[in-house]
Amino acid sequence: MNDSPPQRNPKAPGNPAQKRAVRQTAPQTQAAGRERRSADKLRTLVNKILSSNSITRTLFELIGEFRELFDADKVTVFAIDRPKRQLFSRNFKDNQVEEIRVDISPKSLAGFVAASGRTLNILNAYDGKELNRIHPELTLEKSFDEKLGYKTKSVLVVALPHNRKMMGVLQVINKRGKPHFTDQDVRLAKELASTLGHAIVKMQTEIIDEKIQATSHAIHSAGTLDEILMELKMPILQLFDCRLAVIYALDPAKKELFAKLKTGGGESEVRCALGPATLPGCVAIEKRILNVKTCMTRWSWWNTTLR
Repeated sequence: MNDSPPQRNPKAPGNPAQKRAVRQTAPQTQAAGRERRSADKLRTLVNKILSSNSITRTLFELIGEFRELFDADKVTVFAIDRPKRQLFSRNFKDNQVEEIRVDISPKSLAGFVAASGRTLNILNAYDGKELNRIHPELTLEKSFDEKLGYKTKSVLVVALPHNRKMMGVLQVINKRGKPHFTDQDVRLAKELASTLGHAIVKMQTEIIDEKIQATSHAIHSAGTLDEILMELKMPILQLFDCRLAVIYALDPAKKELFAKLKTGGGESEVRCALGPATLPGCVAIEKRILNVKTCMTRWSWWNTTLR
């Protein structure tokens, strides 16, 4: 007869060691499950972006899925407008396209990331000390909060590169259920960044195509010479993003170019002779494109008599 105490089966359900192991493994299993689900959502988003035929509208339509991916209140994808040193985001509202713009500077979180390329994971965007530790001039652009009656707190901002060139910024605001965005959120944002950078390249091409189509439509819709000279200026201004556009027509009888301008009291006419005395007159004679960086320079290499 064996008087020794019975041995506990290590596989028995009541084994304390097994219970501790289960308790320790459960959070890890849950975390792994969350990561798999996030990876699946990210993969779906990337596929939708890469297969899009209209990336501007697709990015707008996917904002809800971006919010779900990061479990956040707001997500904005900004693109860079290099000539203006600004970031802009396009939104569709009532079949119209609206733009949000911020300067590339430390005066906004997105602007700072565009200028520096650094990733920001802010706990409290209203905490001046926290922002000052990152950069002495870094501030939150509070006008959006004031306009919408909203309170920005936690913010994740990531640069969007393409071929080592800054193309835009991803900004995610207010993590739900947690005080700040997690390391996993940062990894997801960085994994998404290259796809969004490529998408912005496509979006910029789409914007140019839209402007060309609008200008072409305006040209073909014009019924008279006056309509061409007067009404086409706005689409051309938008196409070239310039301050002034003048369309000249030829007056063969007088061997002059003439343009019509709107003034405060009505219309006025501007004329210049064909020849090297003026830029339009010289282009008309030479029949070549002239791209002048500064009109203060003498362009003798282009035409020896041009002044």
